[in-house]
Amino acid sequence: MGMLRWIWIVLLLGFSGVAEAQQVKFDVDKGAAEWRFNVVWRDAAGKKQRARFTLPAEKIKEDLDEPIYVGSRRLQKAKARAINKHDFGRGVEVSARVTDKGTLWTEVSARTKEKRRAAFEEVEEVKQQATDRWLKEHGFVKEGPFIRVDWARHVRDYAPDLAPVVAALGGPTADPRVFAAKALNFVQSIPYEQRGKKPDKYRRPLSILGRNRGDCDSKTVLYLALMRQAYPDLEMAAVDIRKHVFGALGLEPEPGERSFRAEGRLWLAVEPVGPAVVPLGDISRRSGRALRLRRFDVIPVED
Repeated sequence: MGMLRWIWIVLLLGFSGVAEAQQVKFDVDKGAAEWRFNVVWRDAAGKKQRARFTLPAEKIKEDLDEPIYVGSRRLQKAKARAINKHDFGRGVEVSARVTDKGTLWTEVSARTKEKRRAAFEEVEEVKQQATDRWLKEHGFVKEGPFIRVDWARHVRDYAPDLAPVVAALGGPTADPRVFAAKALNFVQSIPYEQRGKKPDKYRRPLSILGRNRGDCDSKTVLYLALMRQAYPDLEMAAVDIRKHVFGALGLEPEPGERSFRAEGRLWLAVEPVGPAVVPLGDISRRSGRALRLRRFDVIPVED
C-alpha cells in the first residue's frame, strides 16, 4: 500500500499530528504443521519491536478458508438445504432454491388448503432453526433485520489460540497497561485492509496474522483477544459506531486519556485499527464524536 493511501486512511479516521504505524518486517515460514512468524515494527517512540511466534498451520488455514464476507447468499442456501431435507409429512411436498438474485424461493404442494397453510408455517420454523444454526456455526448474530459478527464470542474463542503471540509480546505484565500498550502498537502496525464495495468484510484473528492485514472490527477483535488471553479477568468490550468498531478496556484512565461510561462502568477507549500509532486512550475524532453524542453500542466480552 502506497504512502498516499496510508495518509488518506489516517485523515479518514480523523487522526492528525500522529505517527504512522510502521511494520518493518513480516516474515512467515509456512511449514506443513506450523507457521513460524517473525514480525518487526516501530512503536510510538520509533523504537523497533520484534515478536517471533509459531501457530498451528491447520488452524490458520481454517481461518483463511472462512469467507471474509457475511454473505447472505450462503445463509439462504443453508435455509434452502434445511427445507429440502425436512420431512413435512404425508401428502405435502416442499422444495426450496436460491434465485440468481439471492432470494429464497419456496414452493409448497399439498392436498388441502389447511395442509398447505400448515406447511408454510412449518417452513418458517425450519428457516428460523436453520438461521440460528448457521449464525452460531459461523460466529454471527442477528440484530433485528441485520446480521453482524459476534465480536464478543470471537474474542473469547480465539484468546487461547493467541497464547504464542501473547508470549512473543512479552507476556502479561504486572501493570496491564504495559502489555496493553505494546499489543496495541503491534496490532496497529498490521496493514489496514480496505473494505471495498462490500461493507461487511471481516477477518478472523488467525486470518489477520496469516494474511497480514485487517480492517477495524477485525483488528479490534484480535487486540481484545490478545488482552483476554493475557488478562482473563479484565473487563473489555467492542464499541460499535456507524461503519467503525474500536475497543474498550476496564482499566483506570490516566489524565488526558479518553474514557466513557456505559454498561455500569468506566471504560478506557482504545483504537487498534491503525495505521496511526496512537497510545491507550487516544481515539479518532470520529470515534470521539460518537462517544460524545452517545451514538454507540457497547458489546461486553462476557463469560
